[in-house]
Amino acid sequence: MPSALRQRIQAAVDADLRQRTLFPKRTAGRKYVRTLLGLASVGLLIVLIATYRQSRREVEHARGATLSAYDQRAVASQVKRPAVAGLTRALEGLKGPANDWQDVGGREDLASLVQRRLLYVRGDARELEKLGGAQAIAAESGLDALATCLVSPPANLRESTLLRRIGQVAAGDRLYALSEALLALEFFDSDFRERVRTAEHMQELQRLAARLERPTLLRSIAALDADVLLVAIDEPPPAGVVTDFDGEAAHHLRLVALEVASGRVLFKRRARVDPSWISEKSRLAYSRALDSCRLAYELHQPSP
Repeated sequence: MPSALRQRIQAAVDADLRQRTLFPKRTAGRKYVRTLLGLASVGLLIVLIATYRQSRREVEHARGATLSAYDQRAVASQVKRPAVAGLTRALEGLKGPANDWQDVGGREDLASLVQRRLLYVRGDARELEKLGGAQAIAAESGLDALATCLVSPPANLRESTLLRRIGQVAAGDRLYALSEALLALEFFDSDFRERVRTAEHMQELQRLAARLERPTLLRSIAALDADVLLVAIDEPPPAGVVTDFDGEAAHHLRLVALEVASGRVLFKRRARVDPSWISEKSRLAYSRALDSCRLAYELHQPSP
């Protein structure tokens, strides 16, 4: 070995020996620090594992609670599903001319019916005649003044009374649009349950659980419990009849109440509406609503 290399090695060994001899505490301190870092790493790993396991338990608990709530509502909906799903077929059966129309039931029958939980749909007779028209009318149905005034009739026929009445909300716990019940069926036919089952993160499960508790969905599910379908069909006005700004004109309207479970006709009436009695100021925006509310009032009155 070259003497220069031997000298450098010897110098390094001597220096290390002096370091260990002169600063023994520093060396021990480094060992202590390394030991603490190792223990801290192990502790952190244990905490991370415990936190992960706890988060998974929370996720599984949230998943179970959401699935349980969903399944409970889905099972309850199955009882009503066949009848509600068949309501568009019932609408199809109301097609055709009204030449052989015969009224069924009276004021007492109507007063009793509107105390029950109702589904409501209104559509144009010409639309109903089209292919797929019943499905379209059902899917787009909403509540209007005829529905709300039938459930809660106005006190009299003064225009001011009718205007106040059409601005109020009907009893929300017993009057629903047919589209709301169909929306609930669509929800239970969706992939919601599978999305809950495969969700990996708490945030996603929370969003799904919130959707299950959404007021619009809860209302749609409640609509499945309705046992009467109230159908209003507007016949086309005669040729040459002037139409108001909101589409109202003198025409006949058919009102039919069907039992949801059986499709049996509970009430049936064909009546004429004519907006000519409405003041010019109100006809501009409220012609159809006022005509509808007036008809509802008249249907609740004894026959002359």
